[in-house]
Amino acid sequence: MRRTASKSAAVAAISATALVIGVVMFAAPAARASDALNTSTSIESNFNSFDLKSGEVVWFSAVAQLTGTKPTVDTNIHFTGQTLTFVEPDGTTFTKTLFSSEIDFTVGATTATTVFSTTAFKWITTVPASYGGDVFLSGYSYYVTSAGLPGGTHVTWSGTLSSSECGFSFNWKWAAAVYSQFAGSQAAPHYGDVGVKPVDDNKMSAYQNSDHAGTPENFKADLVQGARGGGGSNYTGSYSGTVGVKSASC
Repeated sequence: MRRTASKSAAVAAISATALVIGVVMFAAPAARASDALNTSTSIESNFNSFDLKSGEVVWFSAVAQLTGTKPTVDTNIHFTGQTLTFVEPDGTTFTKTLFSSEIDFTVGATTATTVFSTTAFKWITTVPASYGGDVFLSGYSYYVTSAGLPGGTHVTWSGTLSSSECGFSFNWKWAAAVYSQFAGSQAAPHYGDVGVKPVDDNKMSAYQNSDHAGTPENFKADLVQGARGGGGSNYTGSYSGTVGVKSASC
């Protein structure tokens, strides 16, 4: 009887150990850094009442702003698969595909820059990780065709936002202003010649003024009315509504 009891106890102990091991082996895996942020997003808004003429150029710019806790490590936000979908008042619809873009929030950086990489074919903005103002996220120049573009056109900017880092959140929004001329052409945009202001701060970049992030500094003299702007000194046009995005908790 003692041997049987001892044997039963040993079997029970082994079974219990196996159960614990099984729990450990089959526990849900921890979230990977690559899954910290990967979300589809879109923002809709309307143009104002000004009809746009052939040859005019609509400069679209999107900005992002960190909310809550600032990153404590270098953090990159990628905006890929971007499209602009236009719906004219008569129902005519067309879509434009944009280049990808990224913001690099960099620990230790003290200045902000925006460049368009002609090798990676994307916008790259570098900014201090502690910065809490608007940061240029992406841009696109649309050259109005011979058919023109009526006032009141409805536009949706869509894409996928992703990051390998966790524990941060931000808002994004877009604007659009019209210019009588711009850099390059629809087929061959010269984004490196635009002179995009990377942040709205008046000291952090080469453009030490009060212009909004996304302002095409080299073409301010060519601003006209239309899209979401009324001319004057509103170089980006008025902003759309804002959408909030949050990465996974660390």
